[in-house]
Amino acid sequence: MSLSQTCAKDAEIVVKCTIGKGSDSISLPEIAGKQNKEIIIQSTREMPIPTKWDLPQWGEAAQRQKSVVIPITPIEFETIHPGWTVRCSGDAVDGDLIRLAGVVSFLEPQLGQAVHGEQSGPIYSPDDKNIMITPNEAPSSTTFSSETRFQVFAKPGKEYEFTVKRLGESVPLRVTCSFKK
Repeated sequence: MSLSQTCAKDAEIVVKCTIGKGSDSISLPEIAGKQNKEIIIQSTREMPIPTKWDLPQWGEAAQRQKSVVIPITPIEFETIHPGWTVRCSGDAVDGDLIRLAGVVSFLEPQLGQAVHGEQSGPIYSPDDKNIMITPNEAPSSTTFSSETRFQVFAKPGKEYEFTVKRLGESVPLRVTCSFKK
């Protein structure tokens, strides 16, 4: 085994990814990780999604002596992370090549009505059924996701481009790998 092969076997793998083209491209953070260990690169945001609600409540406004209504109110949440995630691992093979294999996933939420049945939907004035006080909507999320698996045999520092899917749409992924000594 040559000196360069020995160094490559002991080095960390550095992965840099860019998704999309032109002004729509997203550069993901450059991440280094140990060989044969999962590296996670993300461009996501944290989004709380309601999962449980209280019933609407009627009350009296203290100063105005009029009825007020509190619509369906979320009381429990879960957190999702919409956006791009690249999970991969790499190792040195055949001299100075890097074998990088992984999954690129995209998650997108769409809000829709989540609570159905009694006391859900619009609330109208008790005095005039033509006056809607509140739509009493309870949005939650339907998530759409796509995953693309990949493997590339990469020369350190060289950029490789291939296609991944974002909800059925083809999107270019550019990957550059290198060794960190």
